[in-house]
Amino acid sequence: MLTPQLEFLGALLFGLAVLHTFGAVIFHRLAGRFVEGSVLQNFFELLGEVEIVFGLWAGVMLVLFALLGGYPQAIAYAESLDFKEPLFVFAIMTVCATAPVAALARGF
Repeated sequence: MLTPQLEFLGALLFGLAVLHTFGAVIFHRLAGRFVEGSVLQNFFELLGEVEIVFGLWAGVMLVLFALLGGYPQAIAYAESLDFKEPLFVFAIMTVCATAPVAALARGF
């Protein structure tokens, strides 16, 4: 299903995602250099959010997969994946970011 070139591309993008995760603070610092509320400030704030890093790079992978391996193959691959665990993590992170849970955590 995946060619060796697409597997290499996936490994390369995964490595970039890991580096992006550890360098997220750099994007937050860059955001501080722009006017509050500007497009660039918001863009760098978004890139600095660790929560979106792997989703962002997974999207890049799927787009490149579609361009290089063909759209039908990319769709078939995406549909063959199981998203239960990532959705669970997303749900837990969303609940933990709510104001009542954050206030409770600050109280400890």
